[in-house]
Amino acid sequence: MHGRKRSEYKAKFADPKISAALEQKAQQWNHLSQILLQQRRSASTSSAKTNASTLELTTKVLIVNPDPSWIWNMRRDLLLLQHPQQFHITPELDLTATCLQRNPKAYGSWFHRKW
Repeated sequence: MHGRKRSEYKAKFADPKISAALEQKAQQWNHLSQILLQQRRSASTSSAKTNASTLELTTKVLIVNPDPSWIWNMRRDLLLLQHPQQFHITPELDLTATCLQRNPKAYGSWFHRKW
């Protein structure tokens, strides 16, 4: 970033512990993304219980990385399937606030908050 030399930044990733932790995090992210994609493909046969677990999973994934817009779109679709009496705005505002604190430049978070 600003005022830091690139060599200092790259040296941090040469540490085996840090690179192993980042690799494990990337593998977990890929695994969760695959699960979400499978659930999205089978959305036509899903139940309310499946929708609730998918919403919970999207919450966890978005807190880690709020950038992917397809996850926000999936979340919006699931929320629209709920009955109006079941929808509460406060958890969505809290989620977008958490995501924006993590990455204030994540467009998906802003668009979801505006929606």
